Amino acid sequence: MKINLKNIQTQHKKGSMEFCVLLIISKGKIYSLDIIKELTKLNIDAPSGTIYPLLAKLEKQEYIKYLYKDGVAGPQRKYYTITMSGKKYLNTLKQEWLKLNKSILLLIKQNGK
Repeated sequence: MKINLKNIQTQHKKGSMEFCVLLIISKGKIYSLDIIKELTKLNIDAPSGTIYPLLAKLEKQEYIKYLYKDGVAGPQRKYYTITMSGKKYLNTLKQEWLKLNKSILLLIKQNGK
């Protein structure tokens, strides 16, 4: 049976994209295309069709907010920042991610014996 690497990558991305986006936004005010660029630099496939609905969802949940800022040579741009409830949510995501990562690494180590 052939392994479907694309499917594996898609499943991992679905489970971690929200976490990654919040981590990026938590560093400071950021434009949406810069979020996509940062994810791409990290080899995380981040099409706009994934990112924009996720930003809308996070904004609706009040984990992030946006403000408009004049563009250098064009229209105003939306810049995102994390809210206090977003910081609390991100902290919970971090704690859970670290616990899961620790457990998976333990399983990998046990499997290697």
